[in-house]
Amino acid sequence: MDRLNKKSVLSIPYDEEGLCCAKAIVYALAHLHKDMTAINAMKNRRRPALLNRAKELHTAANVPAGPCTFAEISIFEDYLDTQIAVFSSENLNQVVYKGKERSQRINLWLHDGHYDVIKSIKGFFGSKYYCLLCEKTYEHPENHRCENACPICLRTDCEPGQPQRCQDCDRLCRSDVCFEAHKALTGNQEFSLCDRVYQCRDCCQVIRRRDCPKELHKCGTTKCPSCG
Repeated sequence: MDRLNKKSVLSIPYDEEGLCCAKAIVYALAHLHKDMTAINAMKNRRRPALLNRAKELHTAANVPAGPCTFAEISIFEDYLDTQIAVFSSENLNQVVYKGKERSQRINLWLHDGHYDVIKSIKGFFGSKYYCLLCEKTYEHPENHRCENACPICLRTDCEPGQPQRCQDCDRLCRSDVCFEAHKALTGNQEFSLCDRVYQCRDCCQVIRRRDCPKELHKCGTTKCPSCG
């Protein structure tokens, strides 16, 4: 992966003091908060703004200036109240460190002992969707199976209530909120989860409508009998 050509990666300049981790953190936070004043100052490599902010972070968090291990990153997380996830090229660009869940998160890419910023995790992996809970890519919401999410509405905070059977997809929603969520359009989606899948009341299979329309389904198969 070419770090300079990957638009989803923000390149952090090397320095003799080994502060690339802290520099990546402060730069990632500036982009997360859309702080254009800070971004413009730090991306100007002829000025020391990025290096100075990294040194300030080390001082404020009481972390000795220099290269950082995951132990130092954990200290930064506590000081900034920010979850930091580290993806490593030595581990097939998978997560090698992730602190406890917090209200905000930044993603760093570790390669050749150097840290860069992952600006877009979906762009980094070239996928339509990315689950921050199970750290997996997926192309279709209806196909993603995450043990942390409700299988009906795919929300992680779906609480049981009064179950409600959807007359359109025949799936049993956990509550009224779950029902509304599985009907809702999110992001740039053209179809809701209800529009994408249905469940057979007889064989209990969950089937994608594009694979087999509901009216053509025959138990024992998930494919359209007309299309084969």
